[in-house]
Amino acid sequence: MLTVGEVRDAAQRFLEERGVENARFVSEVLVSEVLGWDRLRVYLDFERPMSMPERDALRAWVRECAGGRPWQYVLGATDFYGHRIEVDPVALIPRPETELLVDRCLEAMKEIRPAHRLRAADVGTGTGCILVALASEAGHAEETQWIGIDRSSAALGLAARNIAGHGLAGVQLVQADLLGPVGQAALDVVVANLPYIPAGELEHLPRSVRDHEPHLALDGGAEGLDLVFALMEQSERALRPNGWLGMELGIHQAAAVRERLGQGPWDKIETIRDYAGIERIVTAYRAC
Repeated sequence: MLTVGEVRDAAQRFLEERGVENARFVSEVLVSEVLGWDRLRVYLDFERPMSMPERDALRAWVRECAGGRPWQYVLGATDFYGHRIEVDPVALIPRPETELLVDRCLEAMKEIRPAHRLRAADVGTGTGCILVALASEAGHAEETQWIGIDRSSAALGLAARNIAGHGLAGVQLVQADLLGPVGQAALDVVVANLPYIPAGELEHLPRSVRDHEPHLALDGGAEGLDLVFALMEQSERALRPNGWLGMELGIHQAAAVRERLGQGPWDKIETIRDYAGIERIVTAYRAC
């Protein structure tokens, strides 16, 4: 009978031969899911034999991933900010970089202490992962009205399941384009991970992204900033004075966003680099 370590190594080789990126990591995730373990235990108990039913279940998942399907879609879930998030091809898969946006948003929410009930909107909510993380982690969550906005009804259905699955009450989900239905000076926080891939680059994305994740959640127009610039303009209207805006961006986009913000009613403009050193997050406060 093959051991956990032997099966993991065989899965890794199979995935590598078929061009799957991060094959070792993917093999470890799949093995840990089959066994109901965390990834560390895969290393600690590598000599434990794997039963035939366990290997059969793993084999099916490995073949799906070898065909290019993202492991998150294969498993139907991923972890984001310490929370289990259901995923589905109707919405973009949560990325670790987006956790940086959550970090900064939580900090901003501590700084904003309005006399009224704080209102925060996650625009382009997708899976609802940002909403789940914020509503679960914010120390004054019960004092906040949470709103998730997306133009995809299917994505909103997925977000609703994630919100319900984490027992979060009082979260409002709205189908709309950006902040279209939001009134004047109605929000204190706007956070967004919008589509930012330039249209001409979609065909050059890794096949797991290009062929499986929704282009509606990827295509940001000619330069990748169509929706980002539109949201910035709408946020000028929708945010109250001293309200906070935070956006995730693609590579080489932060400078253009900072320049545009500098032309509007914004101050304390800040850029945050991701783990690869890319200027990934841009934030600003609505000037009084």
